[in-house]
Amino acid sequence: MIHEIDTVDADRMKEADLPTRTILPIELQVARLLRLVKRVRIVPLPVPRRYGLLIEGRGFQRMLDAETLREASIHRPIPASMSQPRVFFSEEHARSCACSFGLAGLIT
Repeated sequence: MIHEIDTVDADRMKEADLPTRTILPIELQVARLLRLVKRVRIVPLPVPRRYGLLIEGRGFQRMLDAETLREASIHRPIPASMSQPRVFFSEEHARSCACSFGLAGLIT
């Protein structure tokens, strides 16, 4: 469930020079296996004390996707075109998530 504090507005992402497009974890795993991922950066989001994972690859730059359920939202429907980056509450949490995807050697 997305809480109001966890959503990141696309306009604020553009102002912070962060890409608004996201990459799903399964797509990230495929890109990693094909050696398309060059580096991973932990970046501060335009929301106070929130961080995201910026995946930089050969020809792409994407934020790690939050994988929210869009169809099952009863209270507030979320359009499928509105992707949200995964939000972390600390740099350590973001680093441990990147390590769990096998990206420990690519974190800068």
